[in-house]
Amino acid sequence: MPLELDLRQKQKIRRRRFGVNDPYAGYLLYDSVTRADSTTSPGTPTEKGTAWTAATGTWGVLSNKLYVPAGTTEAYLVNDIGTSECTVTANIITDLWATNQPGIILRYIDSSNFILIRMSSTTTTTVFKRVAGSFTSLGAQTFSAITDGTAATFAASSRGNVITLSVNGVAASGTITLAGADATQFGSGTSTKIGFRSQGSAAERFSLVKVAP
Repeated sequence: MPLELDLRQKQKIRRRRFGVNDPYAGYLLYDSVTRADSTTSPGTPTEKGTAWTAATGTWGVLSNKLYVPAGTTEAYLVNDIGTSECTVTANIITDLWATNQPGIILRYIDSSNFILIRMSSTTTTTVFKRVAGSFTSLGAQTFSAITDGTAATFAASSRGNVITLSVNGVAASGTITLAGADATQFGSGTSTKIGFRSQGSAAERFSLVKVAP
């Protein structure tokens, strides 16, 4: 084998080994939800990550989006990404009326204990802690108005005891800092699961999910 070709082959192997050519190397999870429709299973992330778990309710896939087919009860979808320090980004189609308020879940311990960033209106999210099944508000975050029923890109970050949010690439006001018992229960290293919450509407959709460290 010519020396030049041999060196080129070695470089190619080295790039593969260290993920240089892997477009998903910088992500813990990447899911374009490009897979067959299902009314019974959310499946496994298309590009990278372990299988989704429907912690409560029945989740499925419709037109390359995650959703709850029944759309009548509160449902949680989770994934163990291996770390509590992360940024969860997703395109979310809201259906904001009455109690239909989708959200992003951080530091999920079980269905009764987690942090929830819930869409409360077209300009506001409320950050809740759920402890022993009871929700308590930790504060609100505000952002430029989104259009209900149209996909908007939400990015929720958990770094140490700090929870932040951006919407369509712009930071929302209202940084949440966990303290005291909240920091003990939901602080860094306490849980490595993230996810989504859907309630009351099969029209809510979650797509292009990306989780970065």
